[in-house]
Amino acid sequence: MLHPKEQARPTNTGRFLAQSLAGTPCFSWHRTEPDPALAAWLAERPGQTFILFPVDRPELENRRAPRSQFTALRAPRLLLLDGTWKEVRKMLRKSPGLAPFPLLSLEEQTPSRYSLRRGAGADQLCTLESAAQVLRMLGEEPEAQALEAFTAHFCRRYRAFKSSHPPP
Repeated sequence: MLHPKEQARPTNTGRFLAQSLAGTPCFSWHRTEPDPALAAWLAERPGQTFILFPVDRPELENRRAPRSQFTALRAPRLLLLDGTWKEVRKMLRKSPGLAPFPLLSLEEQTPSRYSLRRGAGADQLCTLESAAQVLRMLGEEPEAQALEAFTAHFCRRYRAFKSSHPPP
């Protein structure tokens, strides 16, 4: 689910994720007017839908889903919130329709290699990196590696474009 400001950013990785994985819908977030397509998607399989979000605050602890609950499902579904860390925290907090869904946290503290924007911490991953970690969690190693390779390639090409240098 994309924050409105994220949609216009050329370094947005959520959009790339939706285009990279077949059957991945992309929803827009609006604080006062929930996306009807998102509401329908969430209603389809509520017991199999999780939100990828770090459980790093006490008020979120009761929503933490064990990793085994997610990986045991035949076809788990995951909602990724896409924006800056400040924006995604606001999206989760200001979206009452997301409250019933458990939160899945990435347990690995992998440093981000996404060099086009920085999070507040080195372990704050971009959307593509997060999706690669989830794919790896599900045993989809080739797909995870493909997303990571694409992310690295995009970063190299974008930096070359912004500096007016030929791509490496």
